[in-house]
Amino acid sequence: MRKFLKKQILLRPGINFGILLIFINVVPPHTLFSFVFFYILLAVTLFFFLRLFLDRLIVLVTVSTICAILILRQLQLLNIITLALLVSLYLTLVLFVRENNRHPV
Repeated sequence: MRKFLKKQILLRPGINFGILLIFINVVPPHTLFSFVFFYILLAVTLFFFLRLFLDRLIVLVTVSTICAILILRQLQLLNIITLALLVSLYLTLVLFVRENNRHPV
């Protein structure tokens, strides 16, 4: 039973990366739906991949930061100030999550 669960946990990111690559190569980016679905698929793929190595809350913060940076870059709103703001917010949230997980109430 444990081997089956371990294989399933390890196969999920690979399957998600495959679906993401197929989506990127097949679907043209002409509609709003394709952009939204791309970011949802990217977030799910990154979540399951990073979940293999990091804590769940840290993964959520990391994935949301990466998606926010990519969305701002696509909208051409990313500059050095917003990037510095997002990175500092990311580091603050990661440190906050690590401290709260270390000392449970």
